[in-house]
Amino acid sequence: QKFEYEGTAAFSTFPKVTKDKCTLDGWNVGSADGKQYSYNVEPSDSGSKLYARWSCEGSGSIANLKIKTTSGAKTVLNQPIDSFLKARGSSLDAYNAYIKKRVQEAGMGTRAGVVTAAVETINYLYDNFNTKMPYYWGGHFQQIGIPTNFGKNIPSSPSDGGNVYQYVSFDCSGFVNWAIKNGGYDFPNINSYDTKWPHCKITDSSCIGEPGDLIESLPHVVMIVKVEKANNRYFVAESTPSGVIVQPRGLHENMSGNASNVVKMESYYSNSANKKSY
Repeated sequence: QKFEYEGTAAFSTFPKVTKDKCTLDGWNVGSADGKQYSYNVEPSDSGSKLYARWSCEGSGSIANLKIKTTSGAKTVLNQPIDSFLKARGSSLDAYNAYIKKRVQEAGMGTRAGVVTAAVETINYLYDNFNTKMPYYWGGHFQQIGIPTNFGKNIPSSPSDGGNVYQYVSFDCSGFVNWAIKNGGYDFPNINSYDTKWPHCKITDSSCIGEPGDLIESLPHVVMIVKVEKANNRYFVAESTPSGVIVQPRGLHENMSGNASNVVKMESYYSNSANKKSY
């Protein structure tokens, strides 16, 4: 995402502009570098310069990413994923190739690449097979692609609440970590107790995350994949006890009644030392 000058010295309405393979995210007045960016800049005739913010394919874009609620998937994966896919005319190689291709289109080593890894991992199973992955306590995997043992019946260790989960998959922080790595970064080893990155209280009116930022609330962590300020909600990708899903959450709503923070990941994403192409 970047700002580019598109306007005149004075304006009373937003101009109609297009950019090839890009989506207009919003407008800014008086600052080309984005530091004063707002989704809610009002047209004026003050003489200020007008700038546009774009998301573009291959350079950090989620413009073509279909973000929707997937919690209602009919089936939860309860068999080895390679067998599940082969019985339906696909394969684990095809699944992983799809995820990688979509990440590369969005931009490997960008916020959009991370968001794409999370969302398309969920969408592939939901869109093609009306299926979602299960939750699995201790499900952390430091690898590229979906592991071959997903869906196998290997009971987990008891969770903090004493629950045992039967089928191998992600837990909440495991899914977030995996998506960041598969989006083009080193494995960050994030958990729901992290405060190493800038964060703010979700209930504060000025606390608003961007796609790729996290929401953490002991003992849970999720990834923001879409921001809808007008509807006062996020869409988040997360591993929940009901499965690995995308669903909406309130823009300033604590999760599960616990105090929640929005974790700002820009310092991690923008650090070239953290980026790694796969």
